[in-house]
Amino acid sequence: MMNGKIALSAMVAGVLFCTTFTSAAAEEVVIKVWARADRSGPLRAGNLVTAGDTLNKFLTAAGTDKRVKIELNETNAKGYDDDALDLLKAFAVDKGPDIFVLAHEWTGAFAEAGYALNLEDHINKNPELYGDIIGPLWQSVSYKGARYAVPQDSEVRMYFLNNDKLRKLGKTDKEIAALPAKVDAGEFTAYDLCDLAGQAVQKGVVKYGILHRPNAGPDFQMLTESFGLVPYDKEAAKLQASKTALKDFFTWVKYCVDKKALSATNTSMSWDAIEQASFAKEEALAFFHGVWRVTDQTKAWNLKGKDDYQRKITWINAPAGKKGGKPSNLSHPIAYAVSAKSKNKDLAAYIVA
Repeated sequence: MMNGKIALSAMVAGVLFCTTFTSAAAEEVVIKVWARADRSGPLRAGNLVTAGDTLNKFLTAAGTDKRVKIELNETNAKGYDDDALDLLKAFAVDKGPDIFVLAHEWTGAFAEAGYALNLEDHINKNPELYGDIIGPLWQSVSYKGARYAVPQDSEVRMYFLNNDKLRKLGKTDKEIAALPAKVDAGEFTAYDLCDLAGQAVQKGVVKYGILHRPNAGPDFQMLTESFGLVPYDKEAAKLQASKTALKDFFTWVKYCVDKKALSATNTSMSWDAIEQASFAKEEALAFFHGVWRVTDQTKAWNLKGKDDYQRKITWINAPAGKKGGKPSNLSHPIAYAVSAKSKNKDLAAYIVA
């Protein structure tokens, strides 16, 4: 670790002496950061501020009197799509930042427009800074074979099953514990899940079989992939759809509604109502969302530690659409990108690193 810090100090010093300074004082380099204020990830912008402080310590160790100053613009956009559109407009009038935070699916748009820096050379020259990033995550920020951003965080999405409700249906603890493996093996399918959830509603164990988000979101892409949808053509760098896979998916949705496993009114419910039904009121057998919900569950049921949590909740991937098929999962990484238009792009890249 110490050798890595020394190497980084030397590299940064070299970068600084080659940097064009745009600030009024030659000793200070202003790095502009654009980030959306996001309560689910409050440190996304703060990480970059901290990185600037850390970088200044490296600069001191390297013996240079140059310093960086992070100038943060934290927006109030409702979502990452709205924020990305605002950011594209800013770049179009030459008011873009040096570093920006974006949802990974926007990587291609910013790369194609010439606003995101190709980071391949930087990443390859600094393996000690990027070696701890899980390999598959790089796919989320790659466009036409090159990486244009760095994953900042990631998550997983799943079905949360209420074990107490499963027990009321007659399931033993052994059967409950075996369920995730059966899903992963393709033995327990999406149809089996709806049969189970529908049974829970019909027997009065719960009011709702499966609750999900009320609005559009990536969760549903995860489900369509369980039915064979491959949404992206890597060679063509274009989105694609499969009529057969989508038909199979919507046929399953109709089956689940008919079985009372899915509520026909789920999409008209508020987030608050869904959360109350899934957690505090315990009115659902399953809740389909993301790993960050663990905190809500822990608080709602006053769970103490891992064992207590696993006694209450079981996670499963989205089951395959048919026996022997592959289950699916999905992550939605948020990423850091460096502006290809930045006058301090090398230094900005080290702040991201």
